[in-house]
Amino acid sequence: MKTVRKVVTSYHCNICNTKYTTPKKAAQCDARGREAPVASIGDRVRINEKRGCAYDWNKKYVAEGVITKISGPLPPDYEYEVKWLGGSSQRLNSHVLEYLVTYTCPHCQQVREHPVYAPEFAVLK
Repeated sequence: MKTVRKVVTSYHCNICNTKYTTPKKAAQCDARGREAPVASIGDRVRINEKRGCAYDWNKKYVAEGVITKISGPLPPDYEYEVKWLGGSSQRLNSHVLEYLVTYTCPHCQQVREHPVYAPEFAVLK
């Protein structure tokens, strides 16, 4: 029985490991650089956007929690950067970090996790 093999050549970005079909696209991704970290694991932060309680969405609060994980660097999400962050930052041209914040809802006391990017939170002293 014959087996058919298909050889696929791919190129990847050395920063985020995203695969591309051409070396030019991989080099363009490499050239973006990377965002400097603004916080580290264990830092207390306040998420700027109000959150809703899981049991009653009418109860809004500002979440304060601890960074438990940092993912990335990831390629920037153009739509997110332009629509939600205004597109005025240099983040459009660099790889970004995603911070996982663990916090407790003040209404129902449920422990929750939420991934955020650097412009979405403030580090508490």
